[in-house]
Amino acid sequence: MGKIRLFMDSHKSAIYLLRYIAVALLLTIIVIGVDYFGIGKGFIPELLLTKIDVARSILTALSGSFLTITTFTFSTILSVLSTYSSNYSPRVVENFLAKKITMKVLGLFVGGFIYSIMTLFFMKTSDLDVMVLSATVAIIYTIYSVINFVIFIFSVSSLIQSGNLIVNTFRESAEVIDRSIEEISDMERISDYSLESYHYKEDFYIDCDGFLELIELEELLEKHKDQEGMLVIHPSIGDFVSRNQKVASLYYNDWSHLAEDNLLGLKEELLKSFTVKEKRITTKDYKYSIQKIIDIALRAISPGINDPNTAMKCLDFAGVLLGKISTVEGCYNCSKTEDSRLAVIYESFNLKKDLEDSLNQIVFYGKEDLFVVSAVMDALLSSYHQATKENKEIIRDYSNYVYDRTIDNFQHERERKIIDSRYELLNFKENQV
Repeated sequence: MGKIRLFMDSHKSAIYLLRYIAVALLLTIIVIGVDYFGIGKGFIPELLLTKIDVARSILTALSGSFLTITTFTFSTILSVLSTYSSNYSPRVVENFLAKKITMKVLGLFVGGFIYSIMTLFFMKTSDLDVMVLSATVAIIYTIYSVINFVIFIFSVSSLIQSGNLIVNTFRESAEVIDRSIEEISDMERISDYSLESYHYKEDFYIDCDGFLELIELEELLEKHKDQEGMLVIHPSIGDFVSRNQKVASLYYNDWSHLAEDNLLGLKEELLKSFTVKEKRITTKDYKYSIQKIIDIALRAISPGINDPNTAMKCLDFAGVLLGKISTVEGCYNCSKTEDSRLAVIYESFNLKKDLEDSLNQIVFYGKEDLFVVSAVMDALLSSYHQATKENKEIIRDYSNYVYDRTIDNFQHERERKIIDSRYELLNFKENQV
């Protein structure tokens, strides 16, 4: 099920496009069946029928119009993609393409062109007095397409604004994080694990390259639930893995059935549990969804753009997202069935690493900007409000790093006071935990 959803999300734009083209093709087949073969024609009101010469004129005009607007829509999409890539981040390009209205409009006009050409091709010319349905359907289809085109124009004008882009990216990230937290709610969470009780170890190496986007271990756990051991998966969701890289290690004491043939079968089962893609997908990869917001912030504070206010807004939302992560205790998921003696350990929601991955680049490139540093501190404070006791310590420790890394860049007393005031808020709460 997870692989199906991952496939659907990774091909979302193509699915939207093909869906409306398929609807247009189905409509074409139905109309051709009515006009060319006369199927069910007697049940259609005469008000909806037109003569062939009128229908031909309408369809000829619409076919050219559909092709023209398709070209215009495609040009508009390319312009928006160029703006996203140059002003914000190449990673948010897919957000625009994944919008339903984007591919819907393109699919409607491509489908409208196909409908017009196909119905013209099958239209009888021997009897000009014959009444056909194709022109009426084309007019209704055109009105519906124009309405969606207007919606598309308003959508583009809204989505191209940085504020709306940030909000939409935040909503996507929040949804991914909430869904990921819900998926691990039934799993045991641990901060560390011990391997001292196991005497034997088998390592497993992957045979492909790409980003690890999905781990499905239900079948493997169910099959080997009677065998005692611990399977440790080294990469986490979103990490890049390369061929012949060690991705898992099995620790055990007495696993008598692990002969060479069975070990090879276990390796195949394990590798089937991994879904590796050539590009990252936000479906399960919450770190990638946060990275999109951070990328917008990094582009905003670059010398070419120099827009710290946009970066501050990104950091405000990043603080909320990190706050969601800080509600999860531990660093690892311990996955096993209720009656299983085999446990699978893999890293997920490691707050310390997530803070570093999210904010280290901002701290490095924005360390001399007073307002960017203040926004980083505010983001930490925002996540601190939601954090568990254990995660409060992690946030406080990271705030010490941010403070030490940036405070020497501000020599004026007023500037240092702004940073100190945020830093003291975190330290003050230390006595209240």
